[in-house]
Amino acid sequence: MQRTFINFLFLLVFSFQSLAQIKTTDKNQMTDNRSVVAGEGRYAKLPLNFLYKKPTYYFEEKIIHSIPNNKIYVGDMDKDGIPEILCSNYSKGYIHCLKYANNQYETRVIDTLAQKVSKILMQDINNDQQQDIIAIVDKSIVGYIQNKDTRQWVSHLLVTSPATITSLVAEDINKDALPDFIYGVAPIQYIKQ
Repeated sequence: MQRTFINFLFLLVFSFQSLAQIKTTDKNQMTDNRSVVAGEGRYAKLPLNFLYKKPTYYFEEKIIHSIPNNKIYVGDMDKDGIPEILCSNYSKGYIHCLKYANNQYETRVIDTLAQKVSKILMQDINNDQQQDIIAIVDKSIVGYIQNKDTRQWVSHLLVTSPATITSLVAEDINKDALPDFIYGVAPIQYIKQ
């Protein structure tokens, strides 16, 4: 049990390091970390003495936004080296993006829907080398592509299903440089873009 917990913590540290830009003055001090813990929009700092001394197992955290969310996906959408945080709310049906700029997180609404959003992903769905947004919205899969001129997100209905879609993976299965969608209802169905 203790070995599993230690492995989990090391995996957590490596995940934080891949999301963060860390500047240190010594091995016991962390001065800049943009890691995020899933939940109600919390900014968390993991003390660096975690790696060098007996761990203390705590996080310093502060709320970065107060909008409740159910699903979070982190990735670098605009390829500027700073990951954006996509958030959605299942019952209220919205999708928004948190971007770190000017030492704070700025919130931008992508869409407000009257339906339930149960999953969000980032994937290039139109092969333009930019990350797009894919969301499970009740009985459909919706893609959001950002207009290069207006910078507004435009929604596109990708898949409809007679039953509620419960899971989704976007992957280029047939190696044609476009993602294919594997989604679960009952039974698993497959759609090629």
